[in-house]
Amino acid sequence: MMTIADEIYLQVKILPESMAQEVLTFIEFLQFKAHLPTPVTSYHDRWQQLVQELAGAWPDMPTAEELRKGWPDNLPRESL
Repeated sequence: MMTIADEIYLQVKILPESMAQEVLTFIEFLQFKAHLPTPVTSYHDRWQQLVQELAGAWPDMPTAEELRKGWPDNLPRESL
């Protein structure tokens, strides 16, 4: 008899990558909702990958240097 995890694996491995990613995102949502521990590396790796994929997505977005132009380097910041 297969475990639920085995059944899920069999279903997910035949899905296109984008749909399998949705399944993973849903699982992570359930873990978050139930306050269950999740592998930190998966969030970090996926966040880093997303940032890299979005680089250049907005060609008219000013660079950090352009945004800071005209402001002193040691500009006081609001306290949180």
